[in-house]
Amino acid sequence: MTKAIETLAGADAATFRTAVLAAIDAEVDQLADHETRLETLEGAAYTDEKARDAAMAMLVGAGLIVETENDAGDIDTFTVNAASAADVKAGASNTKAITPAALAGSAAAQTLADGATIVWDMSLGYNAKVTLGGNRTLGTPTSPVEGLTYTLAVIQDATGSRTLTWPASFDWGTTGAPTLTTTAGKVDQITLQCTDAVTPKFRAYLSGKGFAS
Repeated sequence: MTKAIETLAGADAATFRTAVLAAIDAEVDQLADHETRLETLEGAAYTDEKARDAAMAMLVGAGLIVETENDAGDIDTFTVNAASAADVKAGASNTKAITPAALAGSAAAQTLADGATIVWDMSLGYNAKVTLGGNRTLGTPTSPVEGLTYTLAVIQDATGSRTLTWPASFDWGTTGAPTLTTTAGKVDQITLQCTDAVTPKFRAYLSGKGFAS
């Protein structure tokens, strides 16, 4: 409200009065909006119970906690609206609390389906693995988040000597795209950093090759 009034320097009295009243009305409207969440605090006695109820009402309204009504009694159950491992992987929620279990679970590698063109939806896991059943092409990954790091474990099947064609979205720098291990059952690890989530683009490099598992 102060900033709105400051812009009226030099205005005539009528204009100034109209602007001040409008600013006050806006402040009153904002307070009225909060009143619905603080209605348990009406009256002069601000008890601990009423303060708690008001706080719970605001948390429920914001989606941070979930209220379960108990029809058989007076006590409702409140639980934290916790994110799952899938929520952490997707990275789309602004209201769910992250627990250590969800954070750890989000690191589990998703298994990509083998096929002529391998599909990787990064919102389902920023760590992934795939076993090559033939010479394959990796499609451009979808739903990346700029700045995040992703890993891909490329596993040779029991036959071995499988090749993988990389998407143009992978920038391998001056070292160039790697040659995969040909030994059956061996694992090569690729690391990616998303530099552009829209196009998308990734910095790519071979972390290591020939792992047993």
